[in-house]
Amino acid sequence: MSIELTLPYPPTLNNMFITRGRFRVLSPKARTYKEEVMKLAQIARIKPIDGNLSVTMRIYRPRKVGDIDNLTKCAFDSLKGLAWHDDKQVVELHLYRYDDKDNPRVELEINGE
Repeated sequence: MSIELTLPYPPTLNNMFITRGRFRVLSPKARTYKEEVMKLAQIARIKPIDGNLSVTMRIYRPRKVGDIDNLTKCAFDSLKGLAWHDDKQVVELHLYRYDDKDNPRVELEINGE
């Protein structure tokens, strides 16, 4: 089984959480992002894949700043229950970074074994 999906550009890990009292909770940006991903998954009618997964992730960033690994967390967490049951199923990850200031996005290919 295979899924191809294009997602909006995610918040970085640094912007994913805020502190409320003694607790760390999702930031408004991260909550909005997860809602957008859910809508896109519903439109694409994807279902969670069982078993081990291989993921190719192409990140098109709007500016030439930031670490590539800070962008995976929010996107991966947003796909829980949509493309996979849990991101611990991902046993292989191919990660690429490009620049596209006019159309920042994440293109995903998810393949089940």
